[in-house]
Amino acid sequence: MNSHILPLTSRFIELAKFNPQHRPYVIRYPFNQHHEGGTTGHLEELASSIRHYGLLSPVIVQEGGGDDEVFIVHGARRFHACQSLGWSALPCQVVPSGMSAQEVYRLSLSVFLSHHKPNIIEQARIIQRLQAFFPQDMVIQDFLPRLGLLPQRKVLERVVQLAELEDEIAQDVAVGKADPQLGWRLVKVAPAARLALYRFLRRLPFTLSQQFEILEYVQEIALRDHTPLESLLTLQPVLDILASDLDQRQKANSIRFFWRARRYPRLTAIEEEFSREKKLLRLPEQLELYPPHNFEHGSYKFELKFSDLAEFRQKLDFLNQLVTNGKFNNIIKS
Repeated sequence: MNSHILPLTSRFIELAKFNPQHRPYVIRYPFNQHHEGGTTGHLEELASSIRHYGLLSPVIVQEGGGDDEVFIVHGARRFHACQSLGWSALPCQVVPSGMSAQEVYRLSLSVFLSHHKPNIIEQARIIQRLQAFFPQDMVIQDFLPRLGLLPQRKVLERVVQLAELEDEIAQDVAVGKADPQLGWRLVKVAPAARLALYRFLRRLPFTLSQQFEILEYVQEIALRDHTPLESLLTLQPVLDILASDLDQRQKANSIRFFWRARRYPRLTAIEEEFSREKKLLRLPEQLELYPPHNFEHGSYKFELKFSDLAEFRQKLDFLNQLVTNGKFNNIIKS
């Protein structure tokens, strides 16, 4: 921060003058992790500390226009903690009236980064805001390293995409309940369907790779069938699985299989036929037959396990007999 911006003036300001809803300079995210219906544990801990030791760091504020309002630049958690303690006024540092929005945001960011490592959503939103104030090359070279990111355009362009996520998704990504990789894939989904799709994926214990798989299936089905993606989530077979007596893991797998069959009906039919034909072969234990990947160009494969030489000979004899087995010829042709 440039030295001409300092010093800030210090004085006590009544809490009644604060407008905590107007917070264009507050960087912490998710903001409501600490109040407004979010987790209150951190706020209670801070309030306890302030009760015992006092407010060690004044809240940085900006005064409004002629309506006698005060906006928080930095220290929103301290404001709410003091409010919960019943304080009527706060010691504050007031930014000069002539400070531009660009300078105020830069001040807030400097203070924030001095004691906090930003999460991925904070990084995305900081970049988005910085680009409104500074040339992109300056954001890349001067600010990305301060955010813990490589000073590269592709890094900026990738991270800033997450700023487009709805709060429900962004908050889960910020606190580690959802993987950023899922966030990047959801950004590519139309906003009208994104939140519904995310809620669907959170409903069952899908692994991350399974979430990616289902995302791919429903997007491709919607494109192929010219169907709104969100309508696919309420198809009757899907609702029947969700309402079934299966446990959560079984429901997740059933949903995956349903979408895969819907996306690849011919491949699914071939796989089912292969499975039926393979059962007719009555393969011994620890002898498994695998088809080519997706039944495209490739090789069939046998996997053979044995515990001794006698068992090895027995399985070789079985394989030799398969050559003249009509059922085996059928499965290879299929």
